[in-house]
Amino acid sequence: MNIHQKIYVVLDTNVIVAGLLSSKKDSATVLVLEYLFEKKFTLLLTQDILLEYQKVLSRSKFSFSKELITGFLSVIDKLAEKVTPVSSEIKLTDMNDLPFYEAALSRGTESVYLVTGNNKHFPPESFIVTPRRFLEIIEEENI
Repeated sequence: MNIHQKIYVVLDTNVIVAGLLSSKKDSATVLVLEYLFEKKFTLLLTQDILLEYQKVLSRSKFSFSKELITGFLSVIDKLAEKVTPVSSEIKLTDMNDLPFYEAALSRGTESVYLVTGNNKHFPPESFIVTPRRFLEIIEEENI
């Protein structure tokens, strides 16, 4: 029997929005959300990140129903492990991304991934990956 190391993930808001908006069931962002609900990884969450998800998902341009937003956030809040972000001195292109980076640091960098569609907003670190690359990692781990 293979004993797999637990994988922890911080999901950037853009991954969640893209996953919820996509009509393609095999898109990387949709599959990442499916893996979240199948508990193939543990979502790391802070109160600030949860509030950011709510704020962005509530934007009228996305047309998500209040019920979908409330239901989605309730489920991920239950699935997630709450963490205390690790303060860093890093300066990011978009400082609104700092809570995601610092949440990922809360568990070190082994078996922790920050999954984002905006890699250019973050430093080039091996734990910061695109949704497609994260799916490859999951497959390599055979989870």
